[in-house]
Amino acid sequence: MTTPTLNVKKGGYWTQEQVMASLKKNKLDVNDHSLKASYIKSSSYNLTSTFLETNPDVPAHLTGMIYKRFEGLLFGQTLQPSVYDDGTPILTIEGKPRSYISSMKFCSLFPKSIKGNKVQLKAAVMKNFKTEGLNIVI
Repeated sequence: MTTPTLNVKKGGYWTQEQVMASLKKNKLDVNDHSLKASYIKSSSYNLTSTFLETNPDVPAHLTGMIYKRFEGLLFGQTLQPSVYDDGTPILTIEGKPRSYISSMKFCSLFPKSIKGNKVQLKAAVMKNFKTEGLNIVI
């Protein structure tokens, strides 16, 4: 099974709705598969845009900080250690455990229905979003 690419043939990028629909269509929400980092980066961008629209009191110069916080939150929630069939961890050349972005964990962070690029994380996941320095209350 191959992971769908984010680029659309006619140019542009998929919306968050299209990304999630594609993952579900390929049953990657129930069968764990490794995803590319571009899924996290695209979702972080969409989450940041929606977050800034719903919180107009957040200064625009904090956009980069908000993006990095969403990116860190998504990576932290979706990275899983790679293991062999017998449970032994797969190691990198440096001897450190290898990890991958879990498609099942990624899909579980988002609500069932998403329209276009307007996306928010589930409330349980959003509790882990760090708001210090943003002068907002979630």
